[in-house]
Amino acid sequence: MYQFIVFLRAIACILITNSHQEEVYPIRILASGGLLGDVLFFAISGYCLYSLKYQSFGTWYFKRLKRVYLPVWLTAGTLILTKVYGHIGWKRVLELMLYPTHYHFVASILVLYIVYFFLMRFINQKSGREDKRLIGTAAALVVLYFVLYYTVFDRSYYHIDNVNGKMIWCLFMLSMLIGAYFRRKEAVYINKGGILPWVATVVCGGLYAMTKLIFSRGLLPVSLQWLNQVTIILLLICIFRCFIGVEQWLKNLPSSVKTPVFHIADMAFELYLAQAVIIPTFNTGIPTFPRNFIIVISITFLFAWLVHVTTEIILELTGKMFKKGTSKQ
Repeated sequence: MYQFIVFLRAIACILITNSHQEEVYPIRILASGGLLGDVLFFAISGYCLYSLKYQSFGTWYFKRLKRVYLPVWLTAGTLILTKVYGHIGWKRVLELMLYPTHYHFVASILVLYIVYFFLMRFINQKSGREDKRLIGTAAALVVLYFVLYYTVFDRSYYHIDNVNGKMIWCLFMLSMLIGAYFRRKEAVYINKGGILPWVATVVCGGLYAMTKLIFSRGLLPVSLQWLNQVTIILLLICIFRCFIGVEQWLKNLPSSVKTPVFHIADMAFELYLAQAVIIPTFNTGIPTFPRNFIIVISITFLFAWLVHVTTEIILELTGKMFKKGTSKQ
């Protein structure tokens, strides 16, 4: 695993966790960065899953489902049994366990994995024209986005960054394609840093923050809120470019720095599942800050670690059982 991918995953996890702290921090604006964390996660998925080799869709997708559903079932099941969710009916149980719309990232990735698989099959069907097909696919997605934006999207108020809306899927899918692009151009960018990508990241970060502020305060017509999505895509590209360029530098960092980053990155998915419920449940209120922050973060990390360890044990045991079964045949 590339070091820069591990660091990006940890950063994405921290950003998403931070965005759930609105009722924890004394200043609500400090709880930001969630959508940026989401697009980073999707870009990382696009990067890591680019090479599909010759796997059938069923085999490939089942492998993804195992890694998604085991933590979901362990997390949601534990929170249901311990009454953290309170008294809920069967419909709510199915929403948490079957198609977990409660976890918007999971609901999105289960669908977008399918789209991504067949897009990569199309892009890589013949060697020599992959770049053109990848860029053409991204361009077609952008066109689809604006068609939907100016036909079915409600442009009467600012909500373009609503992660529960289906319009966000275009942004997430484009993020996966950006990850795929960097995988294809890995040799061009890896360990080729420089100051310009970092300057561009600061500028794009400022522009992204500015668009959120401008549109949320009504300083620009909400019909132009798509600018917010443009700036976050530019910021995503710049961040990816920065970190792929310092791969060797990250690799040479002392273990005292890398170890906690690797732990966070390993538990990133489980932390995402836990935080949305753990933080509001165990938050003792803004007047108790920073004690409330320490409490919710500690419980979130402990719960996520237990789910992560249990998931790995189950996957290892089922893997061994499958190997034994196939060896006997």
